[in-house]
Amino acid sequence: MPDTPRFLITSADERTWKFDRPVIFLGQWCKSYNRKQVWQNMDAITLPPLGYGQEQKDLLYAQARLYEEQLFSILTKALNDYHGFEHDSRFWKIVAGPWLRRNVDVIFNRIHTLDYCAKNYKLSGVASLGTGIELATNDALSALSSYGDDRWNNAIFVRILHLLNIENCHVETVSQGNFEAVSSVNAVPVRPMMKRLLKLAGESFGRVTRFFARETDAFIIHTYLPKFKQIMLQLAMGQVPQFWVIPKLYLANTVNYTLRQALINKYVNQIDSPMVRMAATLMFETLPICYLEGFTELRKTVNDLPFPVKPRLIFTSNNFEANEVFQLWAATKVESGSRYIVGQHGNNYGTFRYMRHTIEEETSDKFLTWGWTDGLPQHTPAFIFKMAGSNVFPKYNPDGGLLLVENILGHRVYVWDRPYDFEFYLEEQMKFAGGLTDNPKSKLMVRLHYTHTYFNACEFERWHDFDPRIKVEGGLTPFANLISQSRLVVYGYDSTGILESLALNMPILVLMENKFEFLREGAKPYYQFLLDAGIVHLSAESASNKVNEIWDDVAGWWATKQVQEARLSFCSQYSRVSHHPVADLKKILN
Repeated sequence: MPDTPRFLITSADERTWKFDRPVIFLGQWCKSYNRKQVWQNMDAITLPPLGYGQEQKDLLYAQARLYEEQLFSILTKALNDYHGFEHDSRFWKIVAGPWLRRNVDVIFNRIHTLDYCAKNYKLSGVASLGTGIELATNDALSALSSYGDDRWNNAIFVRILHLLNIENCHVETVSQGNFEAVSSVNAVPVRPMMKRLLKLAGESFGRVTRFFARETDAFIIHTYLPKFKQIMLQLAMGQVPQFWVIPKLYLANTVNYTLRQALINKYVNQIDSPMVRMAATLMFETLPICYLEGFTELRKTVNDLPFPVKPRLIFTSNNFEANEVFQLWAATKVESGSRYIVGQHGNNYGTFRYMRHTIEEETSDKFLTWGWTDGLPQHTPAFIFKMAGSNVFPKYNPDGGLLLVENILGHRVYVWDRPYDFEFYLEEQMKFAGGLTDNPKSKLMVRLHYTHTYFNACEFERWHDFDPRIKVEGGLTPFANLISQSRLVVYGYDSTGILESLALNMPILVLMENKFEFLREGAKPYYQFLLDAGIVHLSAESASNKVNEIWDDVAGWWATKQVQEARLSFCSQYSRVSHHPVADLKKILN
């Protein structure tokens, strides 16, 4: 252990920093790119990242799942006892399982990061933003927002320091100014007039058709099918089409600290493992209000829903997570005998190493994939629902530009340090751009994700500092418009767009983030087909060389036998399309 005591910095909030003594940044997230001129001149070191390399990530992920199993057992018993229920584990997994899994990963990451830091460095102190920051939010969506919030993370790290009982690490309270609680309510974007009119028309349509809804109708909501196909599906199933709206949950309840401490005393203190005991304590302290103090209000909202009383099935591709009103309603109906069917929500299902298996896969009666199966009886091969009306997708321009589609930093919800990985990711993207010859580079546009501003990774500034001549689009232009202006799309990460583009036979390249490190073993052969055909690349140099090679005849390269065979092999597994989507889906659902 180094001899020099260092002041611990837990966030990018500079009110918690010290500039007159040695410091240690707890992670890369503390050092904002646009404040580089400040932290570069400090007497500072940065804690090595948690979970560097596949072997460490595998170990951390496996440990977190063991934590989850133990904590879920404790949580279900506590909620049943407190609310006077006897619901089974499937019920609570539908209701609270998605929140718990994410929360376990977050708490696991924060505990082990701080524990490693305390065991390997002398800590002289840490700053706290003081009281007024609730660890427990209203709901799962608010919790997701909090996990990336500097104030919430400062509070959770200070709380963990207290639980770890670190000697000589004194907590100093600093002024936080005006504090606004983390909320799940975001600013509503202004809709174009046509979209607003269509929304109003849909609501009017719904008020009329509601009179024809039957108690046993299939409940179909947010399936990712185009609207017309969703109408046709309901007609094919013999029911009047409905477009259901799930109301927002408004809670007047606040955190009851006495109640939560009583639950900790009853269910946590007897746990043998100190780490699991700490995680269980934090689970009760971060448990969203809607599952505990506000659960009666949540039940009342659910009981007032005008939905079918005895739906023969429930089908969604979207509402299974961070929508407690739907989750409680669905869990109640499933417990009464309704079948619960969930559709695949974007990419990573069936391929991502650290998403096996998801809560929605485990709790559904059928999980409709885009073609694959992987070890669960629920897995039912279907097709890409968004492409049931593929004519809505754009055509690429054989003489157009080069579009580089970028990943985002995202929420800090992994067991490893995603911000550390993201630094290397951006470096690799810029190496790709730097390796292009003049012609493709002059036509390069970098497309950021539309949520990039939420995560303060300063992508605009980084790209400008790298090469101010490169055009950067902030995610506001419709993606279809950008594709229609491009001859080649390069995906800078394993994106849902890859599956859609391959299914549409649209020329693309893929620069795989972390190579094949994040892939399941069963998925690697299919990605290897794409690698061998020159579609997938594992380094920036390889990807830029391929662009330079094919730039003058992208369409000719894409039409080659090897490329098309690789594409078809991959699509048969992960991105199937259906020529008769309504009939195929009706057969699966029935």
